[in-house]
Amino acid sequence: MDTKEEEIPLAEILLSIYAFFYKNFKLIALSTFVGGVLGLIFYLTKPKVYKSTSTIYSSVVSNQRLVDIINQLDVIRKSKDQELLAKTLNIDSSLATSIKSISASLVIDLEYLYDKDHNPRYESNCVSITFETINTELFEILDSSVLFYLSNSPFLNQKVNSRANMYQKIITKSNEELNELDSIQKLKMSLLDNKSNIGGFQEISGIKSGESEIMLLFVQKERTNNLLNELAAANIVKPFNIAPEKVSVFYKPVFALAFAFMILGVFVGIIQHFNSKVRSYLKD
Repeated sequence: MDTKEEEIPLAEILLSIYAFFYKNFKLIALSTFVGGVLGLIFYLTKPKVYKSTSTIYSSVVSNQRLVDIINQLDVIRKSKDQELLAKTLNIDSSLATSIKSISASLVIDLEYLYDKDHNPRYESNCVSITFETINTELFEILDSSVLFYLSNSPFLNQKVNSRANMYQKIITKSNEELNELDSIQKLKMSLLDNKSNIGGFQEISGIKSGESEIMLLFVQKERTNNLLNELAAANIVKPFNIAPEKVSVFYKPVFALAFAFMILGVFVGIIQHFNSKVRSYLKD
């Protein structure tokens, strides 16, 4: 048997496909339209989801550890324990129920947020937090809620207390050294008053040297004191936007259901086509 006689020309295949879609055009178009309408109805009736992102900084832990701590919030959310989530964030249960997603990630580049020359540590210790919710009122209190959660973290509290103790020791030691140097300076001044001008230049140089040392210790003490006063589990670098962006867009459900119903229409058309072939075969 000649195989060439059994081959179906490509043009005939394309014509068969064209004939199928032409014959079932109304069915496919109608099913696509119905799917699109259902998708639009689904979008209009489904609660809108909004998201907003904040950037925080911690001086007591690494950014990866901070990400792990924040992501524990989403673990609580997924457990469906809304009362625990509300208590953890210090918010109402209704707001906790409205939360759809909580995520944290490392921040690679914060050049648009701060001056690296003045805040070099921000680059390695910043974390981005994203909340998705159907209630935009949440974003008005979310900054304080996140800080409340972090400030009550046992691990972060331990780190803060450890850092505070270190600063306190530095301040105490600086005070002791300042008192000691102050006493030495007073003694030098007293000795200088009781001496003649002979060798006075050396005495004056010693006094000035002592004053410089006192100034350096005082600056170190004040800097450490500022660090102690500013010490916290975390600080807000970029707050949540109270006018968040929408997560859901209308064309996604519209296109998805329209495409699904179009495939359904094609499938129904194929079944009808084969049924007509079978009926004509049985008649013959």
